[in-house]
Formats: sequence, structure tokens, C-alpha cells
Amino acid sequence: MLLDTPHAMQTITRVIMDDHGRTLFGMRTMICFFSMNLLCGFLIFTGQKFYILVILIFYGPYHIMMQHFGMASLYRAKAAAAAGVMISGAQDKMLLIATYCLSLSWACNDLFNLGPLWLWAEFIEPFKLLGLGFIPPLITQFWGVIILPIAFVFFVLSLMAWLFGVLQDVNRGLAINKPRLLVVGLAVLNFMIVFFVLNGVAHSMSEGLFLVVVGITAWHTLQYNGLVWHYNNKKFSTFNGGGSRALAWLSSRRRYLYYMTFIVVLSLGAQSTILGLLWLDMHIVKSWAGSAHGLVLMAYSVTFTHYYLDALIWKGKHNNELGRVLL
Repeated sequence: MLLDTPHAMQTITRVIMDDHGRTLFGMRTMICFFSMNLLCGFLIFTGQKFYILVILIFYGPYHIMMQHFGMASLYRAKAAAAAGVMISGAQDKMLLIATYCLSLSWACNDLFNLGPLWLWAEFIEPFKLLGLGFIPPLITQFWGVIILPIAFVFFVLSLMAWLFGVLQDVNRGLAINKPRLLVVGLAVLNFMIVFFVLNGVAHSMSEGLFLVVVGITAWHTLQYNGLVWHYNNKKFSTFNGGGSRALAWLSSRRRYLYYMTFIVVLSLGAQSTILGLLWLDMHIVKSWAGSAHGLVLMAYSVTFTHYYLDALIWKGKHNNELGRVLL
């Protein structure tokens, strides 16, 4: 959560502080935020907080993939308009989906085999309660022998189809769309590095998925910082800010340090809230319920809300000014 906070706070600057973004996504942001709070609270106080971590593992990579697909779609549309031809985005989407499936299959392989202790017990407990304790070992064997190889073959075939599509575009006389290739390539490369290199380190340290989640979060936060800053700066230096005065002032190139200081202050405020949740859990909740319940996991409602927003705000079909600003 410490690593993810600046990323989530920058999503706020893109939606809540921006008049245009607030008009488009403000209501959905509030609905999603309160819904995520209800969901996290329900899972915490019913003893099912394990599923908050499962959502984190599955939803986090998905939102990154959708964000990259949205950006690639913008550059693909620009190239198609310039060339006066239709360029399909199906291969981009298929490659990103295949990367997601392979990454998550590998992560689940950890869950079923390496089985970090903070996840494995909660996974097998429901099966034991139902008298079906023999099923998790079968899933372990099935996943390693069937699912993971299928995911790998799916990824290889999707990568080959994507490369073949790029070659076809070149043969049609189209110029290589470097921004689009870079966005898709970075998405694939990032996940391959995170899931395979860090997974190897995780095995040696017996940390399992935790190190992988930290790696993805740290790398994505660095990328996102540059992307949001570039968007805000270009928007307010080229287009009318539409009344978003505070954000326009912070987004000037000369005030980059002010912008970063603002993000740090927001992040420290969020971390103070997390510390407050820890204190409430250890004192108020513990005295009321007899034990701490992991109330700090309520903070993931902010994380899940920004996952939802990131899948929206970087797609041209949801934000009509996105293409004008970035392209």
C-alpha cells in the first residue's frame, strides 16, 4: 500500500481535480469507492479477508493491461487515420490478454504449489470444511500439468500472430507505429520481467507472490508518474484547463517539484489514514470484537477504485479529450 499510494493519488489528480475528468467519472468514482469499502468491510468482518488479496492479485495486473491497451488503441487510431486504412486492434488485445493469462497462471501456480503461507491455508480451509480436502492437491497437479502449459502456448501463439500482423502492416506500405509497438511491448516485457525474474527470487526467499506484487506496484508507479505528468502538463499548456486552476498551476513544467511535493503530501495523508486504521483495529475493534480483524485492509478500497478508473480514463471511447491531448 505504501508503494501504491502515490499511484492512486495521481489518479485522483486526473479525475477529482480535473473538471473534465470529474464530470465524466466523478459519480462512478464515488459509487465504486463506497462499493469497494462495503466489499472490503464485509470480507474483513466475516473472516474472509483472504479474498481481498486474491482480488489484488487478479485485478491489479488486469487494470495495467487495460491501461496499456487503451494507450495503444490511441496510437493505432492515429496511424490508421493518417494512412487512410483500417488497422485492427484485435492482435494487440489478444497479446495483452495472453500475457495476462500467462502471468496470472504463473501466479496461481505459486498459490497452489509454492503456496505462500499467508494464502495457502485460507485457500484449502473451505475444502476441508466441506470434506473435500483431496481437491486442492488435484488442482495443484492439474494446474502445473495442464493450465500453465496451455497458458504458455497461448502466449507464444499470440506473440507470433502479433508479430505477423506487424509484418503485414509493413508489407501493406504502412510505416511502423513506434508508440503503439512501444506501449504493447513494454506491457509484455514488464510482466515477463516481474513474473519470471521476481518469481525466481521469490522462490529462493520463500516469499512467493508478495515480492511479485511489490515488484509490479513499484514499476507501474514509476511509469504512471511519467504518464500522468506528461498528460497534465500537455493538457494545460496546450488546451484550456476548463477551470481546473489548481491542477493547471501544478502541472506547469516549472512547477514539477511542487507537483511531486503535492503528491507526496497526499500520499502522507493516505498513509496517516492507514496508520489510523491500524490504531482503530488494535484498540477499538479489538476491545469490541475480542481480536484485531485486519481493518487496515480497508485501505485497498482506494486501490481497487483506482484500478477501476485506470481502465476507463486511458481509453478514448470514455474520454473524448484524451486523443487531442496525447496525440
